[in-house]
Amino acid sequence: MLTIPGCKFLIKFFLWTFTVGVPFSVSAQKLPNVQTVSLRAPAGAKIDGKANDWGDKFQAYNKTTQVYYAMANDDDRLYLIIRTANPNIIEKIVKAGITLTVSASQTKKDKPGVIITFPARERKDPNFGLILTNAPAPVNDTIKNRMHADSFIHAKNVQLREHLKWIGVKGIQSITDTLISVYNEEGIKAAFLLDKTLSFTCELAVPLKYFNFPANTPLTVAYNIRLNSVAATGTNFREIRDGVYVWTGADGNNYTAGTGSDAFERIFTTDFWGEYTIAKKP
Repeated sequence: MLTIPGCKFLIKFFLWTFTVGVPFSVSAQKLPNVQTVSLRAPAGAKIDGKANDWGDKFQAYNKTTQVYYAMANDDDRLYLIIRTANPNIIEKIVKAGITLTVSASQTKKDKPGVIITFPARERKDPNFGLILTNAPAPVNDTIKNRMHADSFIHAKNVQLREHLKWIGVKGIQSITDTLISVYNEEGIKAAFLLDKTLSFTCELAVPLKYFNFPANTPLTVAYNIRLNSVAATGTNFREIRDGVYVWTGADGNNYTAGTGSDAFERIFTTDFWGEYTIAKKP
């Protein structure tokens, strides 16, 4: 059950944000809200939830969804990498997923060609969430503290691998299943990882052949990135007192969504549109 973080954690989290999160804030000020460039994916890019093969660089920070992201391609695949350090957004992604919609017609009003949701959830496992309110704040840089933090992060990544095993797929004629394993044979790859700074990174790669791009034309697509609503898996989202929000989960239990902006970050769908032109080989 979700709970409202206590004051002790808030103090720790403030210190952690000040010491670790500042580089993210500075970077966000320098990045556009929506990616403006085409980008070739790094040679040998791995879909493993790590951004090191991307040089830990992102092309935009979207204020609506509160995520860093980059879109890129090589000759065979379209890539999307997303990162956030906001615990509310992390919880939202883990519970409800990110949906990438790609329209090769270059207009968001037309019927989208391909819709990929990652992670997607099984009905039998609707309420798993990555709770970070008990995370050891990495402010006391001692061996004992680092070991505690490493153990915590390792345990959370084990949970992610156990629960986030599915990718939602729509709009691909040759794939009839709407839910496929992350270990699928169709070539769609997705990975998720929580790192030592408590930042959460998602990576996705989709073969270009699935987009049915028109031949011999500039390959510019309209895309939508949506962080889905947690409340979509339940009902009766409501305020019970003084800005405290709750919702009824799929299991019939009531869950605390938090207060004020925390509740809205966790609960409501957020999205944005952009355009991307496939980058040609130099």
